[in-house]
Amino acid sequence: MNRLSSSIKNDTINPASVGKEEDIKLYFEIKESTKNIVNDFFSGPNNINVIRDVYESISELIEKQYQEQLSTSPPNSPLVCRSGCSHCCAMRVLVTPLEILQIASYIKSNYSKSEIDELIKEVEQADNVTHGLSEEEYGNTQTYCPLLVNNQCSIYQIRPFECRGYSSMDVNACKKALNSYSDWDIPIYKEQYLLFKSAHSGIMEAQLLKQGNLQLLELTSALKIAL
Repeated sequence: MNRLSSSIKNDTINPASVGKEEDIKLYFEIKESTKNIVNDFFSGPNNINVIRDVYESISELIEKQYQEQLSTSPPNSPLVCRSGCSHCCAMRVLVTPLEILQIASYIKSNYSKSEIDELIKEVEQADNVTHGLSEEEYGNTQTYCPLLVNNQCSIYQIRPFECRGYSSMDVNACKKALNSYSDWDIPIYKEQYLLFKSAHSGIMEAQLLKQGNLQLLELTSALKIAL
């Protein structure tokens, strides 16, 4: 298992540990900009409109930088992620409270009551299998995300930052990891991953300053509560 894949699997990657000095500076700036966005918006009353505005502002910041990264530091190999490819959708995904509130709001606004009822059942079924498991234990259950519909993400526009930061360069490695999570060795576009991971860090630092704690939530368990 290579160093980057190992770090990503265990969710411990540090932007300062990978890349050139200018890259480290960029990731630090993204983290600080994200933290400032969250702090500025939440200095006033908190409501779902504020949460949406925060999420959209962070997304615009990262998307702009991502497009620049594609030009200045393109991936070493073509990215193989395509619509309908869902091999990575059986991985554990961690989200911030900001993300889960935005996702829940989107679902409640865009799903019918019957669709929400069905989704809640699927969320509960998935959580019954995966609740409290380690990342590797979770991956070995091959439990797909309940938000996956016909092998496509039903909330693609607002999918978690962890998902948005993940692009593979080897579909066969993805298939192998799905079938045997302990054999994880997926080459990814690390610049993309680090951008979104830096944003995650900024959100968590802002949360620490505001609430005095750091909190990441497992997506399925958080959906069970939020819906």
